[in-house]
Amino acid sequence: MATRSEQLVERLQKAMPDAGDVESDLDEITLTVAADKLLEVCRQLRDLPDTAFVQMVDLCGVDYASYGRAEWSTDTEAGQGFSRAVDANSVGRLSFGADADFPERDLPRFAAVYHLLSLDHNCRLRVRCYCPNNDFPVVPSVVDIWSC
Repeated sequence: MATRSEQLVERLQKAMPDAGDVESDLDEITLTVAADKLLEVCRQLRDLPDTAFVQMVDLCGVDYASYGRAEWSTDTEAGQGFSRAVDANSVGRLSFGADADFPERDLPRFAAVYHLLSLDHNCRLRVRCYCPNNDFPVVPSVVDIWSC
């Protein structure tokens, strides 16, 4: 018997085969959508009975400039505080006007990430949309689809 996550992946691929890339990791499903298809895909995710994601739970912006750097990796641990492993000179501690050496990436730097809930299917989905322009990181608004 397929898990709920596997069933969701199957429903997404069946209902919207050209929507974008579907990843499953740690029992969480991520659908990566191109910015020019974002509104169309989000409407389908909301309206199709096989998906029925009627609620957007969370919306956030992500800066992938230093994604994958191990700022929090340590050989020892401290028992208190979140600053126990943060390198004050790392990419995570930028100030305005500071130059930073960001690693080269094949993907755009910024993304909008939406966390959706389907009450009918009792499942969640993460939708990620990379901003096509790093200098002006904008994607279409989904406020007409989920007014939250």
